[in-house]
Amino acid sequence: MRADARRNYERLLAEADAVFREHGTEASLEEIARRAGVAIGTLYAHFPTRHALLESLMRDRNDAVVAQGRSCWVVSRPARRWRPGRGSRPRTPPPTGGWPPR
Repeated sequence: MRADARRNYERLLAEADAVFREHGTEASLEEIARRAGVAIGTLYAHFPTRHALLESLMRDRNDAVVAQGRSCWVVSRPARRWRPGRGSRPRTPPPTGGWPPR
């Protein structure tokens, strides 16, 4: 995708997010295009339907949530499975910041 087309795409998504938050998902697509500074034809070139725009917006949000979750996922080593009656419960490793916590 060309750089200007990518910028338009990103602006359209940002403005769609703002407009949909303010007015709901039935908000005017013309308003979204106007706020993004593009013609309505540019909006339809990227998103042929309202559903396509909402789908892209939700996919971007979902990708952001997944990325944040992955950055929080820290595994130092697999934990031993604890079973009742088979010795003591495995110890939880100390937090990354050292021990004892401050």
